[in-house]
Amino acid sequence: MHKLSKERSTVVAYKKEKQLLNKVLQDYPNNQKAYPTLQLNITIFLTLSLTLISFGPSNAFFSTCLIFVKKRSPKELFVETFQKNYRVLVTLQMSELVLIFSTSTNNMLLLRVFFAIKELVATERKYVELMTKLIEYYVQALPLSNIISEEDHAVLFPLDIHSIKNCNRVFLDELEKLMIDFDNANTKIGEVILNFTPYFKMYQKLRKRQYYPYSSAFFFFFENTRACVCK
Repeated sequence: MHKLSKERSTVVAYKKEKQLLNKVLQDYPNNQKAYPTLQLNITIFLTLSLTLISFGPSNAFFSTCLIFVKKRSPKELFVETFQKNYRVLVTLQMSELVLIFSTSTNNMLLLRVFFAIKELVATERKYVELMTKLIEYYVQALPLSNIISEEDHAVLFPLDIHSIKNCNRVFLDELEKLMIDFDNANTKIGEVILNFTPYFKMYQKLRKRQYYPYSSAFFFFFENTRACVCK
């Protein structure tokens, strides 16, 4: 009877978690279409997890969870001691669904902080990647062609763009260092941002250059480009 009771509690818990996951998928219809096997993977993972949880904390569960999550998305595994009154955090990271179980509400809040910082790092990494491509394929390549004049090139791509890219590259390096030895008790993220704040003022110079007297040149360049395309 005791075993049957545990099995029933597992089924009830599974139904509740499945409802939560279905809601998450409804909130992300694009991801659901792009990853048709996502629902199946969630179902298999939850079934296995909750079955093992129902029989108490287990090293077998930790090992299985570790293997599964590493295959799905490395460096996103945070596992606490598992008991029946566990909590689950469902989050989409880089189009991958990550399930995090914990018995501590405080730990779940700390994990949310971690994911917020992780999102900042991912955004900064993408920005540096795009800036690198912009400089390689446009800033450096266009002067070798006769597509635009030197004046237009100077308006579109002022010299500040190189400094901005280099600054964000160093900023990204500092953020990634924090992620290697991440400590929720002292993330140091605020310290890094404050150290780079003076350097971010170069964005103000860039914006000023895009306006008077450059705004008119900017406007006429795009108007001429649009006219050529329409013809």
